[in-house]
Amino acid sequence: MEAMPDETVRRERMPRYPALTGWRGISILVVLASHWLPLGPKRFGFNEAAGLFGMALFFCLSGFLIASTLIYDDSVKSFMIRRLCRIVPLTWVCVAIAMLAGGLGVVGMFAHLFFFENVPPYFLVDHTAHLWSLCVEIHFYFAMAALYAVLRRRMFGLLPYLCIGITLLRVLAGRPVSIFTPFRVDEILVGAWIATCVHRDRLADVWGQRTRFDLTTRVPMVGTAVAPAALLALSCLPEPVALDYLRPYFAAWLVATSLVAVSGPVFDLLRWKWLSYVAEISFAVYIFHGPMTMGWMGSGSKVIKYAKRVPVAAATFGTAHLSTRHFEAWWIRFGRRLSDRVR
Repeated sequence: MEAMPDETVRRERMPRYPALTGWRGISILVVLASHWLPLGPKRFGFNEAAGLFGMALFFCLSGFLIASTLIYDDSVKSFMIRRLCRIVPLTWVCVAIAMLAGGLGVVGMFAHLFFFENVPPYFLVDHTAHLWSLCVEIHFYFAMAALYAVLRRRMFGLLPYLCIGITLLRVLAGRPVSIFTPFRVDEILVGAWIATCVHRDRLADVWGQRTRFDLTTRVPMVGTAVAPAALLALSCLPEPVALDYLRPYFAAWLVATSLVAVSGPVFDLLRWKWLSYVAEISFAVYIFHGPMTMGWMGSGSKVIKYAKRVPVAAATFGTAHLSTRHFEAWWIRFGRRLSDRVR
């Protein structure tokens, strides 16, 4: 039977990684650009590529955070309470707006409230189309919690194999791009795999040490980020299709590079305060950016529609700021209190 860390070790504060905060800010900005701006001739598919780029980074960072959280605190109940209090309340606000706007239907309403709108035959409508990613996140939370409840820390040894297995499943099913969880969750799993590499010393008593790469060597981030960033961008384009299946691993390579970097212009950019602020409000920005283009704000000719993006952006970021500092902050504090009580 494997040794469990004592209470002091489990409660130790998880370290922060400013470079990853910067990538989180960049990921949401890239996703917004893909939804709001014309990024090139439609036939080139640059908007879709930008969306894939931003979401691959976002998912990888999310997987890193989730796995790191469980590595530092093994309370599954606490983990689920905090994550659900972080995600569900604001998402349900967005769903309520969609319900008032109409078009969901009874089944669609339940699909949105319980996070299965990304399951075929799909229950997304125009102003909730972006919520599919939250379904993937929530499904991942429950899967991780269930695995951890059964296997405890042995679960971390499985993560690389689960990640590669999901990728092979995508290849066999011919799904280079999908919003259905079984064909997209490898983008989150690969981030969780990176977390086991970063925290490999804390998992020294857990099997699978050979799959945990050493990410302790520090290198300048001058040219090291160029190759993974370029390959990640190429894997988001329609051709060649084979690169689509490697997208999660290019995103992980880019994130891992940021974790070992010590200097360089990209490294300095990732630590900018304005990117940290964007990252701080990114969840609310993502939630609200869809409904903000409903109705009149999303109507008109191309010129008029894109001209309206300025007030749409102002309203989105303003609402996101208020939501993050007040509405979400209250729910996060509530989740912490409740999880401490359950603990």
